[in-house]
Amino acid sequence: MKHYDFFGKETYLIPNKQKKQLELYKNRYAIGVALTVLMAAFIKNIYLLIGFGVVVLFYAEYVYRNKFLKGLTIVPNDEKPEKIINKQALIVNTILYLVFGVLLGYLSWSQTERFNRILLLAVAVGAVITAIQYFFVLLSRNN
Repeated sequence: MKHYDFFGKETYLIPNKQKKQLELYKNRYAIGVALTVLMAAFIKNIYLLIGFGVVVLFYAEYVYRNKFLKGLTIVPNDEKPEKIINKQALIVNTILYLVFGVLLGYLSWSQTERFNRILLLAVAVGAVITAIQYFFVLLSRNN
Protein backbone atom coordinates (compact mmCIF):
# COMPACT_ATOMS: atom_id res chain seq x y z
CA MET A 1 0.00 0.00 0.00
CA LYS A 2 1.19 3.52 -0.76
CA HIS A 3 0.72 6.61 1.40
CA TYR A 4 1.17 10.15 0.09
CA ASP A 5 2.36 12.75 2.60
CA PHE A 6 0.80 16.07 1.56
CA PHE A 7 3.17 18.23 3.60
CA GLY A 8 6.38 16.43 2.64
CA LYS A 9 5.17 15.82 -0.94
CA GLU A 10 6.53 12.27 -0.88
CA THR A 11 4.98 8.85 -1.35
CA TYR A 12 5.81 6.11 1.12
CA LEU A 13 5.43 2.36 0.81
CA ILE A 14 3.43 0.98 3.77
CA PRO A 15 3.98 -2.67 4.77
CA ASN A 16 0.87 -4.68 5.60
CA LYS A 17 1.82 -4.93 9.27
CA GLN A 18 1.82 -1.11 9.63
CA LYS A 19 -1.55 -0.35 7.98
CA LYS A 20 -3.37 -0.07 11.31
CA GLN A 21 -0.67 2.20 12.64
CA LEU A 22 -1.07 4.42 9.56
CA GLU A 23 -4.81 4.72 10.20
CA LEU A 24 -4.06 5.85 13.74
CA TYR A 25 -1.62 8.48 12.49
CA LYS A 26 -4.07 9.67 9.82
CA ASN A 27 -6.48 10.54 12.64
CA ARG A 28 -3.87 12.18 14.86
CA TYR A 29 -5.49 15.63 14.70
CA ALA A 30 -8.96 14.33 15.55
CA ILE A 31 -7.53 12.28 18.42
CA GLY A 32 -5.64 15.32 19.72
CA VAL A 33 -8.74 17.52 19.61
CA ALA A 34 -10.86 14.81 21.25
CA LEU A 35 -8.28 14.37 24.01
CA THR A 36 -8.22 18.13 24.57
CA VAL A 37 -12.02 18.25 24.81
CA LEU A 38 -11.96 15.39 27.32
CA MET A 39 -9.32 17.16 29.38
CA ALA A 40 -11.62 20.19 29.63
CA ALA A 41 -13.32 18.34 32.49
CA PHE A 42 -10.07 18.43 34.47
CA ILE A 43 -8.37 21.64 33.29
CA LYS A 44 -10.58 24.65 33.98
CA ASN A 45 -8.18 27.34 32.78
CA ILE A 46 -8.79 27.85 29.05
CA TYR A 47 -5.21 28.94 28.36
CA LEU A 48 -3.78 25.81 29.98
CA LEU A 49 -6.29 23.71 28.05
CA ILE A 50 -5.33 25.27 24.71
CA GLY A 51 -1.66 24.85 25.63
CA PHE A 52 -2.28 21.20 26.43
CA GLY A 53 -4.00 20.73 23.07
CA VAL A 54 -1.15 22.36 21.18
CA VAL A 55 1.44 20.21 22.98
CA VAL A 56 -0.54 17.04 22.20
CA LEU A 57 -0.82 17.99 18.52
CA PHE A 58 2.86 18.86 18.23
CA TYR A 59 3.84 15.60 19.92
CA ALA A 60 1.58 13.57 17.63
CA GLU A 61 3.06 15.30 14.58
CA TYR A 62 6.60 14.73 15.87
CA VAL A 63 5.99 11.01 16.41
CA TYR A 64 4.37 10.71 12.97
CA ARG A 65 7.16 12.50 11.12
CA ASN A 66 10.25 11.39 13.05
CA LYS A 67 9.31 7.91 14.19
CA PHE A 68 6.78 6.52 11.71
CA LEU A 69 7.71 8.10 8.37
CA LYS A 70 11.47 7.76 8.93
CA GLY A 71 11.09 3.98 9.06
CA LEU A 72 9.26 3.73 5.75
CA THR A 73 10.57 3.37 2.21
CA ILE A 74 10.18 6.42 -0.03
CA VAL A 75 8.85 5.68 -3.51
CA PRO A 76 10.78 7.92 -5.93
CA ASN A 77 9.02 9.94 -8.65
CA ASP A 78 5.57 8.65 -7.81
CA GLU A 79 2.45 10.65 -8.60
CA LYS A 80 -0.01 11.65 -5.93
CA PRO A 81 -2.46 8.74 -5.54
CA GLU A 82 -6.15 9.45 -6.01
CA LYS A 83 -8.07 8.86 -2.81
CA ILE A 84 -11.26 6.96 -3.58
CA ILE A 85 -14.04 6.75 -1.00
CA ASN A 86 -16.88 4.34 -1.65
CA LYS A 87 -20.44 5.58 -2.01
CA GLN A 88 -21.69 4.20 1.32
CA ALA A 89 -18.91 5.91 3.24
CA LEU A 90 -19.69 9.20 1.49
CA ILE A 91 -23.35 8.96 2.45
CA VAL A 92 -22.54 8.09 6.08
CA ASN A 93 -19.94 10.88 6.33
CA THR A 94 -22.35 13.42 4.87
CA ILE A 95 -25.14 12.49 7.28
CA LEU A 96 -22.92 12.25 10.36
CA TYR A 97 -21.14 15.55 9.77
CA LEU A 98 -24.44 17.30 9.08
CA VAL A 99 -26.08 15.91 12.23
CA PHE A 100 -22.96 16.70 14.27
CA GLY A 101 -22.90 20.28 12.96
CA VAL A 102 -26.60 20.87 13.58
CA LEU A 103 -26.46 19.44 17.11
CA LEU A 104 -23.37 21.46 17.98
CA GLY A 105 -25.05 24.58 16.60
CA TYR A 106 -28.07 23.89 18.79
CA LEU A 107 -25.84 23.26 21.80
CA SER A 108 -23.94 26.50 21.19
CA TRP A 109 -27.12 28.52 21.73
CA SER A 110 -27.59 26.98 25.17
CA GLN A 111 -24.13 27.98 26.40
CA THR A 112 -23.93 30.92 28.77
CA GLU A 113 -20.26 31.73 28.29
CA ARG A 114 -19.53 33.69 25.15
CA PHE A 115 -16.23 31.91 24.44
CA ASN A 116 -17.87 28.46 24.58
CA ARG A 117 -20.69 29.65 22.35
CA ILE A 118 -18.31 30.98 19.70
CA LEU A 119 -16.07 27.91 19.86
CA LEU A 120 -18.96 25.46 19.50
CA LEU A 121 -20.50 27.51 16.71
CA ALA A 122 -17.19 27.56 14.82
CA VAL A 123 -16.85 23.78 15.07
CA ALA A 124 -20.49 23.39 14.01
CA VAL A 125 -19.96 25.55 10.92
CA GLY A 126 -16.84 23.53 10.06
CA ALA A 127 -18.79 20.27 10.37
CA VAL A 128 -21.60 21.54 8.13
CA ILE A 129 -19.08 22.75 5.53
CA THR A 130 -17.42 19.31 5.62
CA ALA A 131 -20.83 17.68 5.14
CA ILE A 132 -21.47 19.91 2.13
CA GLN A 133 -18.09 18.97 0.64
CA TYR A 134 -18.86 15.26 1.05
CA PHE A 135 -22.28 15.85 -0.52
CA PHE A 136 -20.75 17.47 -3.60
CA VAL A 137 -18.28 14.60 -3.93
CA LEU A 138 -21.24 12.22 -3.71
CA LEU A 139 -23.10 14.16 -6.41
CA SER A 140 -20.06 14.10 -8.71
CA ARG A 141 -19.77 10.32 -8.22
CA ASN A 142 -23.38 9.71 -9.24
CA ASN A 143 -22.96 11.47 -12.59
